[in-house]
Amino acid sequence: MTQHEATIMKHFKSYRVTTDEMLFFNTTAGKAHSREFQAAMISLMRNGIVNKEMPKNAYSLTAQGYRMLRNMDCEPVRTTACAANS
Repeated sequence: MTQHEATIMKHFKSYRVTTDEMLFFNTTAGKAHSREFQAAMISLMRNGIVNKEMPKNAYSLTAQGYRMLRNMDCEPVRTTACAANS
């Protein structure tokens, strides 16, 4: 998992998002890191971890993504990425 993908997953975890719940990503933050954010989100969707939802800038976790999220350790510092537990 890339640092940008881990940062996205950290947002899901910090808001305690489960399956069937949407998380809206701030468009300002998305535009500030547009290329990296989009590439990371596309990768997460292709890997079956995240779904794009109908409201603009809304995403949800798949069951696989939620299981993965539950096994991730996230540092409380904003710039620190998450790592999957082994």
